[in-house]
Amino acid sequence: MRRLSRFAARIAAALPGAVLAMQATGCVRAPLPWRDFYNVERTEPVGEDVRDIVIRWQGCSHFAGEEPYDAERAAMIDRAMRELRCESLEHDSEVAQADHADDAEALALLAEVKP
Repeated sequence: MRRLSRFAARIAAALPGAVLAMQATGCVRAPLPWRDFYNVERTEPVGEDVRDIVIRWQGCSHFAGEEPYDAERAAMIDRAMRELRCESLEHDSEVAQADHADDAEALALLAEVKP
Protein backbone atom coordinates (compact mmCIF):
# COMPACT_ATOMS: atom_id res chain seq x y z
CA MET A 1 0.00 0.00 0.00
CA ARG A 2 1.29 3.45 -0.83
CA ARG A 3 2.10 5.90 1.91
CA LEU A 4 -0.69 8.38 2.68
CA SER A 5 -0.45 11.91 4.01
CA ARG A 6 -1.49 12.30 7.64
CA PHE A 7 -4.76 13.88 6.53
CA ALA A 8 -5.51 11.10 4.05
CA ALA A 9 -4.58 8.47 6.66
CA ARG A 10 -7.08 9.97 9.13
CA ILE A 11 -9.81 9.91 6.50
CA ALA A 12 -8.94 6.35 5.55
CA ALA A 13 -9.10 5.25 9.19
CA ALA A 14 -12.45 6.97 9.73
CA LEU A 15 -14.18 5.92 6.52
CA PRO A 16 -13.98 2.36 5.22
CA GLY A 17 -13.20 2.34 1.52
CA ALA A 18 -11.91 5.92 1.58
CA VAL A 19 -8.46 4.93 0.29
CA LEU A 20 -10.00 3.35 -2.80
CA ALA A 21 -12.13 6.43 -3.37
CA MET A 22 -9.12 8.72 -2.97
CA GLN A 23 -7.07 6.60 -5.37
CA ALA A 24 -9.88 6.51 -7.92
CA THR A 25 -10.17 10.29 -7.92
CA GLY A 26 -6.43 10.89 -8.00
CA CYS A 27 -6.39 12.42 -4.50
CA VAL A 28 -3.69 9.95 -3.49
CA ARG A 29 -0.57 10.37 -5.53
CA ALA A 30 1.15 7.21 -6.61
CA PRO A 31 4.79 6.51 -5.72
CA LEU A 32 7.64 8.09 -7.63
CA PRO A 33 9.23 7.58 -10.04
CA TRP A 34 6.81 6.17 -12.59
CA ARG A 35 7.20 5.07 -16.20
CA ASP A 36 5.31 6.34 -19.22
CA PHE A 37 4.22 4.44 -22.36
CA TYR A 38 7.76 4.55 -23.75
CA ASN A 39 9.18 3.26 -20.45
CA VAL A 40 10.76 6.64 -19.68
CA GLU A 41 11.15 7.33 -15.98
CA ARG A 42 9.00 10.30 -14.92
CA THR A 43 9.09 12.19 -11.64
CA GLU A 44 6.01 14.41 -11.87
CA PRO A 45 4.03 13.94 -8.63
CA VAL A 46 0.58 13.43 -10.14
CA GLY A 47 -2.31 11.11 -9.40
CA GLU A 48 -2.78 7.76 -11.06
CA ASP A 49 -5.65 9.13 -13.15
CA VAL A 50 -3.32 11.69 -14.74
CA ARG A 51 -0.64 9.05 -15.30
CA ASP A 52 -3.23 6.87 -17.01
CA ILE A 53 -4.21 9.71 -19.36
CA VAL A 54 -0.55 10.44 -20.15
CA ILE A 55 0.17 6.81 -20.98
CA ARG A 56 -3.00 6.52 -23.05
CA TRP A 57 -2.23 9.71 -25.06
CA GLN A 58 1.25 8.44 -25.79
CA GLY A 59 0.03 4.99 -26.78
CA CYS A 60 -2.85 6.23 -28.90
CA SER A 61 -0.59 8.70 -30.70
CA HIS A 62 1.95 5.95 -31.29
CA PHE A 63 -0.50 3.42 -32.72
CA ALA A 64 -2.45 6.01 -34.72
CA GLY A 65 0.72 6.60 -36.75
CA GLU A 66 1.43 2.91 -37.39
CA GLU A 67 0.95 1.38 -40.85
CA PRO A 68 -1.42 -1.62 -41.01
CA TYR A 69 0.59 -3.27 -43.78
CA ASP A 70 -1.19 -6.64 -43.40
CA ALA A 71 -4.24 -8.10 -41.66
CA GLU A 72 -2.30 -9.32 -38.64
CA ARG A 73 -0.72 -5.92 -38.11
CA ALA A 74 -4.07 -4.15 -38.59
CA ALA A 75 -5.63 -6.41 -35.96
CA MET A 76 -2.76 -5.75 -33.53
CA ILE A 77 -3.13 -1.97 -33.97
CA ASP A 78 -6.90 -2.17 -33.57
CA ARG A 79 -6.54 -4.26 -30.40
CA ALA A 80 -4.03 -1.80 -28.92
CA MET A 81 -6.29 1.16 -29.71
CA ARG A 82 -9.25 -0.58 -28.03
CA GLU A 83 -7.19 -1.53 -24.95
CA LEU A 84 -5.96 2.06 -24.62
CA ARG A 85 -9.57 3.27 -24.97
CA CYS A 86 -8.49 5.85 -27.55
CA GLU A 87 -12.06 6.61 -28.60
CA SER A 88 -12.87 8.08 -25.16
CA LEU A 89 -9.48 9.68 -24.52
CA GLU A 90 -10.46 13.25 -25.43
CA HIS A 91 -13.39 13.15 -23.00
CA ASP A 92 -11.37 11.42 -20.27
CA SER A 93 -8.64 14.02 -20.65
CA GLU A 94 -11.15 16.87 -20.28
CA VAL A 95 -12.51 15.24 -17.11
CA ALA A 96 -8.98 14.92 -15.70
CA GLN A 97 -8.27 18.57 -16.53
CA ALA A 98 -11.42 19.65 -14.70
CA ASP A 99 -10.64 17.38 -11.73
CA HIS A 100 -7.12 18.83 -11.46
CA ALA A 101 -7.91 22.45 -12.34
CA ASP A 102 -5.94 23.63 -9.29
CA ASP A 103 -2.93 21.37 -9.92
CA ALA A 104 -0.48 23.18 -12.22
CA GLU A 105 1.82 20.16 -12.57
CA ALA A 106 -1.00 17.86 -13.62
CA LEU A 107 -2.34 20.40 -16.13
CA ALA A 108 1.13 20.97 -17.60
CA LEU A 109 1.70 17.24 -17.99
CA LEU A 110 -1.69 16.73 -19.64
CA ALA A 111 -0.98 19.61 -22.02
CA GLU A 112 2.45 18.18 -22.83
CA VAL A 113 1.13 14.86 -24.08
CA LYS A 114 -2.07 15.97 -25.81
CA PRO A 115 -1.48 16.20 -29.56
